[in-house]
Amino acid sequence: MQPVHLEKQSRLVGWLVGNFFQLNQNVFNVVDVGYFNVPVQRSRSASNKNQTGNLLQQCTTDCRCSDHNVHAVNVDSRLYKIYLCIVCRVAFICQPNFGPSSIMYPFDGNSQLFVGCIILFIACKLIETFVRRQFIVDGLHRKAVFITGCDTGFGRNLALHLVKHGIPTFVTCKCKQAVDEVSTALAAINSPSPSWVIQLDVTSQDSVDQAYNFVKNNLGSYELWALVNNAGILGYTKPDDWLTAEDYMQAMSVNFYGTVRVTHAFKHLVQKSAGRIIFMSSVLGRIGMPMLGPYTASKYAITGYVEALRQELAHRKTSAIIIEPGFFDTPLTNTSDQMDEWAEKEKPPVDDVDELKRRKHMLDACQGYKNFLSTFCSTQTEVVTKAYFEAIVSKFPRYRYTVGWDAYFLWIPCSYLPTRIAIMISFIFTNMFNVSSILAQDHQR
Repeated sequence: MQPVHLEKQSRLVGWLVGNFFQLNQNVFNVVDVGYFNVPVQRSRSASNKNQTGNLLQQCTTDCRCSDHNVHAVNVDSRLYKIYLCIVCRVAFICQPNFGPSSIMYPFDGNSQLFVGCIILFIACKLIETFVRRQFIVDGLHRKAVFITGCDTGFGRNLALHLVKHGIPTFVTCKCKQAVDEVSTALAAINSPSPSWVIQLDVTSQDSVDQAYNFVKNNLGSYELWALVNNAGILGYTKPDDWLTAEDYMQAMSVNFYGTVRVTHAFKHLVQKSAGRIIFMSSVLGRIGMPMLGPYTASKYAITGYVEALRQELAHRKTSAIIIEPGFFDTPLTNTSDQMDEWAEKEKPPVDDVDELKRRKHMLDACQGYKNFLSTFCSTQTEVVTKAYFEAIVSKFPRYRYTVGWDAYFLWIPCSYLPTRIAIMISFIFTNMFNVSSILAQDHQR
């Protein structure tokens, strides 16, 4: 279960840290970091300074940068090559004993400190990732995992992934058909550890109690190491004017109250093993989005619940972990069924002009949201499975796993912006997907 290229990653981390704190270095050095052979030459001559004036542009256009001959060895991603090409040059710039007149770029002291802090931050993040993936919990074949919401999407992928790695797994699905499908898929895996598939409706206390009794009776010599609260629904994607309190309750009953109900039932079993409880939240638990009121409210509720619960569980050596993915292409984000339902439900009389306009606006709004999802949804759902898996097996799990490029570089940064700026960004997106004109109207019920 060692991660791929672990040795190479550790050597890269050591190289970055070593060069950040190194005070003196010879005029010519060759550094082999596994990924790259990096000959780096520093010169005080004016001719060399002129030749390297365009270095950053060269690095971003040619990963075999002629200035310092960076040769990729075993890296498939061109973007990653370019990134490390730039980083290795910046690392050698930030030497405390080299002033602005003796380095390749005319940075002053403050600029060197700033760039140096960036390099140190990158090095620390690489070290952190290395440590979390290197140190794995012992005896995973004796530690069971309970997962909710495995009918489709992330839950089913995680169940298959755990069983393939020989981890005892209790898999739950809401629909009987999904139970049969998952049972067939798991039976095809030659796993040394057992797996169980049962039906569970998280909105029903009786169903949760039955699932708890099943786990308790079948746990045997295993211990319940992790509880994964994955079950969730999107709910209705409409402006608030078109929603009712029942629409909000529908999303809350599954995403929030269902999660609390399952957590209360299984929490003490996880505490016995000093394990972890994992919650599926979302970037929408950090930032709001129009037309997703019920879903956003439920995810904010989950985030608040976990923040409070985490502090209580810490006294019992039990972790509470949040997974907050961006937008991914799963059955949950498919709005086609909603559009069909709205188109057929309670068709208004042909002479009711106002109602016809309202229905058209509703369908236009849903189509705009569908276009938004088709633009931002990633098909690489396996990264969420990997985040789940690390949260389960790592000795030092994170408290939050933000997953997806859109989450890292758009939604989470936006959550730290002043509210006024966040609203301006929201206007930009609603205009892009032709939703702003619909949201601007007052749709009375």
